[in-house]
Amino acid sequence: MKRVMMFLLVGMFLVNLTSAVSIGEFKQNTDIELYQTCNNCTYGNITSVKQQSNVLVTNQVMSNVGTYYSYNLSSGNTSTIGDYTYCYDLGNSAESRTGCIDFIVTSTGEQVSLSNSIIVIVFLILSVIFLVLGFNFNKEHWLLKTFFNFCSVGMGILAINSAKIIASESTNLGRMGTVGLTLMVVVLSLFFIYMFIYSFIEVIKTLKEKRGVRWNYD
Repeated sequence: MKRVMMFLLVGMFLVNLTSAVSIGEFKQNTDIELYQTCNNCTYGNITSVKQQSNVLVTNQVMSNVGTYYSYNLSSGNTSTIGDYTYCYDLGNSAESRTGCIDFIVTSTGEQVSLSNSIIVIVFLILSVIFLVLGFNFNKEHWLLKTFFNFCSVGMGILAINSAKIIASESTNLGRMGTVGLTLMVVVLSLFFIYMFIYSFIEVIKTLKEKRGVRWNYD
């Protein structure tokens, strides 16, 4: 248990360490303000803006208000979901300061959090629980069996849809989520057809049995 807690603490420390050089997350296809502050600078430039290995902008002059230097990265350069990096050069005639800062572009402008992942896991666990409960009922309790199977598929769809939303910060993962959601919808449609046919057959059997009992009684 102590080792697990230590691992979690180290992981949280590393996450905080890596996120310290990022200005945050931004929504896809929107303008993004890249900024720096400098007390005694007389100039400020964006030397480059990259999306992984793709260079989007080079050697752009930053505007400033007092000590605040900024550059507006237009929405045409933020159409791709993923990690970005911008590098700057600020200074005066005597000295200069350079560096690079990261930021992330997602479809929603938000990054995946632990709570989002927990929601997906909870939906998956509920889906498995309902599926197991459904298999525990025999044909005599076909209505309960059908209900729990329906709940299982429904929880599965919610899990896939939630995972798709989380995967929106990655183009490839987003496509995988779309495929998974489509498959789950197809499965649910087939299940509805199965449920209808199975229910219809059981209703016919029940009516025949009741009619047979009444005939024998008379």
